[in-house]
Amino acid sequence: MDSPQIETKNPLKGPFEDVSGPSQPKAFIPRSYQKTVFDVAVRRNTIAVLETGAGKTMIAVMLMEKMGEDLRAEEVEEKRRQVIVFLAPTVHLVNQQYEVIKVQTDLDVAQYYGAKGVDTWGMNCWEKEISDHQEFYHKSTYKPSIFGMTASPVVRKGKTLVPCIYSPTDRTELEIFVPPVKEIIRYYDPKSSLHGDLKIMLEAVWAKAEFDASVAFSLESSSSQYSDTDNILNATRKRLSNYLGKISYCLDELGLYCAAEAAHICLESVHAPNADGELSKASLDIYSSFLEEVLSAITENFPMGHESLLGTEDGCLEATRTGYLSPKLYELMQIFKSFGEFEQVLCLIFVERIITAKVIERFVKNLCWLSHFSVSYLTGGGASVDALTPRMQRETLDSFRRGEVNLLFTTDVAEEGIHVPNCSCVIRFDLPKTVRSYVQSRGRARQVGSNYFIMLERGNKNHRDLMFDLLRSKNSMFDTSAKRNSDTCIPRLCTEELSDVYCVKSTGAIVTLNSSISVIRKYCDMLPKDKYFKPKPILHCSSCGGYFEWTLSLPPNAAFQTMVGPPDSNSHIAKQLVCLNACKKLHEMGALDDRLRPIVEERCEIIANVQHKESSSSSGAGTTKRKELHGTVTAHALSGTWAHKDDGVTFQAYKINFTCDQPEKKYSAFVLLIEDTLHDDVASTEIDLHLVSVKVKQAMSYQELFFNGLFGRLFVGSNKSREFILKDNNQTLWTSANTYLLLPLESTSLPRLAINWNGIQACASAVHLLRDGILYMVQA
Repeated sequence: MDSPQIETKNPLKGPFEDVSGPSQPKAFIPRSYQKTVFDVAVRRNTIAVLETGAGKTMIAVMLMEKMGEDLRAEEVEEKRRQVIVFLAPTVHLVNQQYEVIKVQTDLDVAQYYGAKGVDTWGMNCWEKEISDHQEFYHKSTYKPSIFGMTASPVVRKGKTLVPCIYSPTDRTELEIFVPPVKEIIRYYDPKSSLHGDLKIMLEAVWAKAEFDASVAFSLESSSSQYSDTDNILNATRKRLSNYLGKISYCLDELGLYCAAEAAHICLESVHAPNADGELSKASLDIYSSFLEEVLSAITENFPMGHESLLGTEDGCLEATRTGYLSPKLYELMQIFKSFGEFEQVLCLIFVERIITAKVIERFVKNLCWLSHFSVSYLTGGGASVDALTPRMQRETLDSFRRGEVNLLFTTDVAEEGIHVPNCSCVIRFDLPKTVRSYVQSRGRARQVGSNYFIMLERGNKNHRDLMFDLLRSKNSMFDTSAKRNSDTCIPRLCTEELSDVYCVKSTGAIVTLNSSISVIRKYCDMLPKDKYFKPKPILHCSSCGGYFEWTLSLPPNAAFQTMVGPPDSNSHIAKQLVCLNACKKLHEMGALDDRLRPIVEERCEIIANVQHKESSSSSGAGTTKRKELHGTVTAHALSGTWAHKDDGVTFQAYKINFTCDQPEKKYSAFVLLIEDTLHDDVASTEIDLHLVSVKVKQAMSYQELFFNGLFGRLFVGSNKSREFILKDNNQTLWTSANTYLLLPLESTSLPRLAINWNGIQACASAVHLLRDGILYMVQA
């Protein structure tokens, strides 16, 4: 997907209800091949295959204008709302295409993506957005018209949507508007094997850290009746392995210096604020100790005079010989050097891993002989601790478009559809794995005379075979698309009964093999969780006689826990089959609704209020300032009417004991006094309790002091006009919804309960002293 070279604006930041009003369309003169594709798309469902930069988005805009006129007429006649939906695979493309459509048409336009909360919307929320909701394509009475566009038609959506694949046969005009890209192969020497001893040492440090983690959590695990400590231990081991994997990868692919930088980055992430909550002290100590030992082991292997090696190009060459830098990284620096010192270059460098982008970005910034380049990195916004927020992604991409950043290291998040018309160079530091990745990344080079560098390891047969397969598949793909007749559609017709599909007849919602795994993951993600427990599905594979069988294990709080799938000769299909069967069972058990979504509480109004507040604040979707809102419920057993009475109150008493796994620590027991009687399955005890009005008031003062003092709420207002909330006869602190007493007990082995009135009276006296002191200060 592409967009024309127009001025971009900031993405929509208002609530979903705020839809952009009609704007004045900009003048656009379609090219002849765009008109040809448009004419075909008007007649039937079409997938247009055109090179990146050919203006496919503008063909979609032409269709929208044409269909918009028809839809307005139908809305008046049929009195129902109709919509045009533009689907894009990434948030970047949603923002980009939203701006284009808003400027180029007079339609009302809105944008939706996961970071704005739409993933949790149910039917009621969507019906609020669209007054007349249409069902999915196959089950809808009125099937929508469909126009697809791509530069790499390798994903077989065509069999589902019954379209025609079309590519213009006359390419004369295309070659004028889509400048050719010069493809250059850059070879680098194989990586050295100088770090064998260091790898063994890092493995030993990792094994020691795993042992330390096991010891640290063993006591908690053995004494606790819950599985939290086991989950924390497993998460700690997984994170240690993740750290080791990142550092070892950088050691192999980039060299000693970058391995040390990777250790620094991991150490920074340990102490950085975490969206999942703060780490436990034990985990924090284990991570810090492990990474510091790893960093120490790496720096001990630095060559003599390493501080000065990076100061010159010759020094970097020497660093390559000693393993301080890898040959692959050195060759990348040579490509940068070939750009010249004063050339205004915009270069995208595609890497496979986030840690690679972050490490090389830091490395280049430390090279004084490349200091004339401005460097940054762009990665996805997933759950990884290394991921960027959507706001940071937009700012980085906008800086690159404006030319404020020359070298942008990025993962595949920038492969498809990102419009940077002045991008003059693309480097594949890591090879593309698919034809789509190859074609899309190559298409980011939009300027006339652009270069597309592919880095290959000298003598590596796997690299050579991969590139041969990619080029052969690309040529075959475009030849097939060009020779296909525009009136010839994909032969398979959509039918009501599809194999390997679970369909809900009442709504038409379906889950297929391809979507089954994501549905299971989404279901688990919606289960109750905390900072220690993240519900995730676990899949285990076993094989016998050439067939694979997968076992799915769901979290303990799921509707069911285990399912064994049918065997299949293809391991991936067998994995999809067990998830498909699990989706069916979850729906039958009521864990998935009739649209095959997890059953969750609708929160449309809360979401709308949050979004409305966002429009006037800087904390947009994806930022750490966003806080999720949860509803509150009243515990009826804790309610009562006695708070404003002096006598005649009957309490039910329930003793609460606290036991610590460390015998030397003792905690006071408490008694919960409530009016209501709890169910029989709650242990109860009878005591003779006679409270005079003075003791009731003292108990209430004690509770007011502790409950408000614990959360720092004894005073309200600013520093100059602070007000003490525990006023005499203050009835606002006691509501009928929360009227109970939680009082400390005396430490005694006697079976009789003895309330600690000495402690309560001391607290009540402190409240009186505070009241008198505040009153004296006010009067003075």
